[in-house]
Amino acid sequence: MLNRIRIYSAFWIAAVFYFIIPFIRPSIECPIWVYYFDQFIPFLGWMIIPYYSYYIMFIIPPFIIKDYKKLKLLTNLLIKVSLFCYLIYLIWPISSDVILNQVKESSFSFFHSSV
Repeated sequence: MLNRIRIYSAFWIAAVFYFIIPFIRPSIECPIWVYYFDQFIPFLGWMIIPYYSYYIMFIIPPFIIKDYKKLKLLTNLLIKVSLFCYLIYLIWPISSDVILNQVKESSFSFFHSSV
């Protein structure tokens, strides 16, 4: 078990960089053309559930994946995807405040406000 946690801890360490980025690069205002396209995308409040299911990947894998090769593969994949997202955010750190403020009240509002 400790070996699996040690393997997966590389992803946990890489995930910490997400919280460091705002100190390196402040957010910028979202461009007008993004607002224009956002009007045509229907907002479905329940879609926050699949969005948050990603966070399950932070905790569960070392406890359910017994095969070291599969765990290493998953860890490497998650690290690469995370680093790609960090790179995009470093290049274009737009703020989502205005778009999130347009979200109407629903039973999922608590989740949206925590984003």
